[in-house]
Amino acid sequence: MQATHTISVLFCFFVIICFCVAENMMVGGQSEVKSADEETQNIADQIRGEVQTKIGKVFPQFKVVQYKTQMVAGVNYFMKIAVEDDKYIHIRVFKPLPHTGEEPSLISFQEEKTQDDPISYF
Repeated sequence: MQATHTISVLFCFFVIICFCVAENMMVGGQSEVKSADEETQNIADQIRGEVQTKIGKVFPQFKVVQYKTQMVAGVNYFMKIAVEDDKYIHIRVFKPLPHTGEEPSLISFQEEKTQDDPISYF
């Protein structure tokens, strides 16, 4: 049992290292800003309802414009999202490692952002 657990932990560590090498980032550090892609838009779409409920607004659009990632025991996504003309929010979403079977979850958000506001840790 102990050996199985050790192998699982080592495998997870290996996956994290491979992801970081592929994404050209170090564990715990944020990536460079990236343009939105289908994967990040899908993640944002999954938590759109929760974001709107917590902010208390229904947004006419919810389009990821840019994002950064941070590799932890999964991936933190820091997203800049266009919600109206010239209105943006930033959200942080945690996506667990695939073997957990868990869905992405909203961690935090920032309102009243502009197109020019940089994405930073929050």
